[in-house]
Amino acid sequence: MKKRLPVGLIIILGIGLVFWINRSQYSFDMNNSNINTISQDNSLSKIKIGDLILNVEVVRDTFLQSKGLSGREEIGSDGMLFVFPSERIPTFWMKEMSFDLDMIWIKDGRVFEITRDVPKPANYDDQLELYSPSQPIDQILEVYAGDSLRLGIEVGDEFTQIK
Repeated sequence: MKKRLPVGLIIILGIGLVFWINRSQYSFDMNNSNINTISQDNSLSKIKIGDLILNVEVVRDTFLQSKGLSGREEIGSDGMLFVFPSERIPTFWMKEMSFDLDMIWIKDGRVFEITRDVPKPANYDDQLELYSPSQPIDQILEVYAGDSLRLGIEVGDEFTQIK
């Protein structure tokens, strides 16, 4: 006669296995420096600006857009692309930022405007400056300060998201 494990023990072992698998997944992600700073709710995509191809984190969710790169020590990719459902004049600030940025404003598949060398706040008590494009846009790409010049990104460059 075969002995069977009690149902309660099987359930406990099953729950333990689920936690172990989830913990293993988390530990793997934390050891990959590129994935470490990428939100699990965002996706990575390739974009093309002129002849340049970049790997960027794409953010479409309004809540995640409001958080942006705040609280991170690094971008974790070549940049963060905010995609809006329609054209608008968004307002950005540098709340809880630990590095400076270039903001590349995109409209109708072209670089429309570039705000370079946007400084991180000197401290958390600073009155934060607000940044917006001069006209409605449908996307913005944030990169490390100086990258837009270093990479040769200019107003008028064609912009496409590669699927």
